Amino acid sequence: MAYEYHITRAASWDADSDPIAIEEVEQMAELLPPGFQIDREGLLEMRTPYGIETESIGPCVFYQDYYAPEERIYIRFQGEAPRFELDDPDPSKLEPFIEFAALLDAAVQDDNGKTYN
Repeated sequence: MAYEYHITRAASWDADSDPIAIEEVEQMAELLPPGFQIDREGLLEMRTPYGIETESIGPCVFYQDYYAPEERIYIRFQGEAPRFELDDPDPSKLEPFIEFAALLDAAVQDDNGKTYN
C-alpha cells in the first residue's frame, strides 16, 4: 500500500488554489537538495507481469537516495498540489521532501491534511 503526500503552501492541499508549478522549481534548480533532479520528460518505466510499460507524467522532480539508487520517488506536477507516494509511512522517510518543500516555502501534507515541516 502506498501513502500519498502533497507539497503545498495552502492550509489544506485539496484546497490549494495556486499550486506550486514545475516552472518555479526549475528557476531554483541549482538549490535543489541532494538526491533531487528535474525530469523534463517525465517518462516512467514500470515493470509489470506483462513486461515493461511506460507512462508519461509530464515534467516532474524525482528523488533518488544515494543508498538506494534503484528506487526513484517522483513528485508529480499536474495542475494540482505536487504529489508523491511512499511505500513506508515512517516520518523519517519524509525528511528529504520536507527539505525540498521548505525551499519553496511550503510544507508536506498527507491525504488526511496532517502537515509535516
